[in-house]
Amino acid sequence: MNSLLAQPQFTERSVAAGLGFIYEEMLLMGGGAAAFDFDNDGDEDLYVVGGAKHDALFENDGTGNFTDVSDEYGISELTKYKLTYQCNHR
Repeated sequence: MNSLLAQPQFTERSVAAGLGFIYEEMLLMGGGAAAFDFDNDGDEDLYVVGGAKHDALFENDGTGNFTDVSDEYGISELTKYKLTYQCNHR
């Protein structure tokens, strides 16, 4: 088979890897993600934004699995006020 015509195969494993963020649409708010090493351990962690829920920070354990550390670092509390303002002040 010609390798240029081969279709890549992907397996959905985000939930199994600990990435349980679900974007819930909200008017005027887009979503996005940033991969960066927030804890300086050499692994790229993930910060996810947007939607009707709070932002989320996922810490990479170095094996491809993530832990939601949003509450531990105050992300949940910090971003809920942003969302409240957006919802109530149009």
